[in-house]
Amino acid sequence: MNKNSKINLAVLMPVFNEEEYVSEAIHSILNFEYPSNLCVRVIAVDDFSTDRTYDVLCELRGAYGDRLVVKKNSEKGKNNAINEAIDGLDCEYICLMGGDDKMVPSVLTKRVFLLHEELMDRPADFNEIASVCKIRTF
Repeated sequence: MNKNSKINLAVLMPVFNEEEYVSEAIHSILNFEYPSNLCVRVIAVDDFSTDRTYDVLCELRGAYGDRLVVKKNSEKGKNNAINEAIDGLDCEYICLMGGDDKMVPSVLTKRVFLLHEELMDRPADFNEIASVCKIRTF
């Protein structure tokens, strides 16, 4: 892992009836200007919402292009939605986020680079899983 290499981060967002909140959640991630070597994408999976959540996601996809991937869950349930989001991913880092949460600007950058610095000297065949805990902001 090279210190200056491109870093790919996927924010997985399972959503269910988040019509009122999902726009603000996605804006809080994708409206932030990240360093040029950090590529951030949101993978939003609608979990059989009965409101306009899926329509809102599709409208947002038009604004964000390939930085926002919108999927429909094939089997009901939050865990299935997360599995649907993970399916086919090719990235070094994953973050889970609710459709009614907001991301504090720069939090993703700080966490990813903290992990990246720690893991960059590992051998290429070394597989490691790391977690950074949730921070509550009041």
